[in-house]
Amino acid sequence: MTKRHLSGLFLLLALALSAAMFQGPTKIAPTVAPAGDPFSIVDAAAKRLVDGSVAIFRLAGIVKILPLETHHPYSTARGRLAADMVGGEYTVSVRLPNGTEIALGSFTVLGPPSPSWPSLYVLASSDGFAGPHRIAEGTINADGTVSFPATLRDTNGLSNLNSSDSGLAVSSDRAWLFVGHNESNLVEAFARQPDGSLISTSTIPIQTAGSIIAHPTLPMIYVADLTRPTPSFIKALSYTPGGILAVSQTVATPDELRGIALTADGAFLITTHIGFFSTANRVEVYAVDAAGHVSATPVDTEFPLDAGRIADVVVDAATGGVYIKDLDRGIYGYHLDGSGALTPMNGGVPFPVSGNFLHDVQAANGRLVALSGFGSVFIDVFEIQPAGLAIASTLAVHDGQQRLAVTADGTTVFASSRLFDGYVRSYAVSPTLALAEIVGSPAVVPAAGLNLGRLIATK
Repeated sequence: MTKRHLSGLFLLLALALSAAMFQGPTKIAPTVAPAGDPFSIVDAAAKRLVDGSVAIFRLAGIVKILPLETHHPYSTARGRLAADMVGGEYTVSVRLPNGTEIALGSFTVLGPPSPSWPSLYVLASSDGFAGPHRIAEGTINADGTVSFPATLRDTNGLSNLNSSDSGLAVSSDRAWLFVGHNESNLVEAFARQPDGSLISTSTIPIQTAGSIIAHPTLPMIYVADLTRPTPSFIKALSYTPGGILAVSQTVATPDELRGIALTADGAFLITTHIGFFSTANRVEVYAVDAAGHVSATPVDTEFPLDAGRIADVVVDAATGGVYIKDLDRGIYGYHLDGSGALTPMNGGVPFPVSGNFLHDVQAANGRLVALSGFGSVFIDVFEIQPAGLAIASTLAVHDGQQRLAVTADGTTVFASSRLFDGYVRSYAVSPTLALAEIVGSPAVVPAAGLNLGRLIATK
């Protein structure tokens, strides 16, 4: 062998040794898991995971140093996520006893974001009959205005033109967002991140999925499954700590199921059925047990007096009052007792609204907000009293607004636009329940040709 050959061989050996010395761990697995779950790190080539090595997880100023269980020949190590880790996408590295730090990449911890980012999520559909369903991930600023990022979140579903008819809900711990895709007939779960952004975790087939509500204490959601021609179904879905959805129960209901709501304690589920085809307008109450299971038959049924087309339903957490949107006539109110029985408010007559068509109603902190009218559009603010609704203020607003969201304290109202202008308007509710548009409103969702539909606030 010549000196030239020996020189080349030594060079190859040196390069191989250098690669082995500086090659980082080949992987961390899994790369997505809930807090408290185990993980493994592999460093098969260099075998540097010696005793005393630790894993470091970093997220927006949060640093978690986690011990590793190591063993000879030091090519693998095991660790466990801390139980108190907040949800988010962390950057991960291994620190060796000599201080060397080796980057591993990213790791998504599924769980509640902290602090709870004040988000406004808005569903958007394309200017056409069907297209990708998208979510605008807005941030609610301290003054009540909204800021949107430069891009929208693409989902794994399709929406028809009216994204207003797609279900949207957030879990009580604000860790999860659930979206109905009314064109591709799916429900999708998203894990919220500390900055309000979303990570899709699973989808499940549900027909239309026009209304979704989350249980106040259990990892469950309830979805209106509008299967035609008859019947409709209540689908009770569970979700794992990793956000995997599964059908836990199916309950047949009368057809044309539209609205779905839960009482604040989760003891009763209320459904509304619009008066199309062979179905009379009706309201049904189902019992829900401690495990989240829905009774096979309703415990009470009401037929609203002279109803036109009833749709969504909301429940006031403070009084337990049940309020039902009638597109044509206003708001029907009911008292709900401890057995699930409904008693009509206002002699069974709906509370009137200012506009000629009722688009949406939302309730929070002892007040109910209603958006109504075509051409001339109004937002009414009602005080929720033991006997029902008392009008407190009315504001004439811009045409084209079609859906509302309200913060939990009832001080800020948001409205989305169906006019393909991307507008989301913000309104302040004063202590006297007067309503005024906030300076700096509207915010604009940064995409052309979108119909904005349902929206929900986490603040």
